[in-house]
Amino acid sequence: MTKLDFDKMQGLIPAVLQDADSGEVLMLGFMNPAALAETLISTDCDRDTLLLRVRMLGDGLICHRGTRSCFTESLVTESLSPSPEFSGTTK
Repeated sequence: MTKLDFDKMQGLIPAVLQDADSGEVLMLGFMNPAALAETLISTDCDRDTLLLRVRMLGDGLICHRGTRSCFTESLVTESLSPSPEFSGTTK
């Protein structure tokens, strides 16, 4: 088995849950080695995050807010113009 880096987060590793059929990202959770032993997973290039493709049972509401996905909030940001040091202009 590939060695994963559980040291960065004191014995836990982030795990992104993705719907196996639709590709929808459902949530970000954390796993310890015992939880990992119960799954078949993919890891990222530096082996400190997991991607779990899942098929949910029951009502399919995975978020603690009672929704299918934890990623339901829109992030509204101001449109920013580049600062001079990044735009290539000089003073």
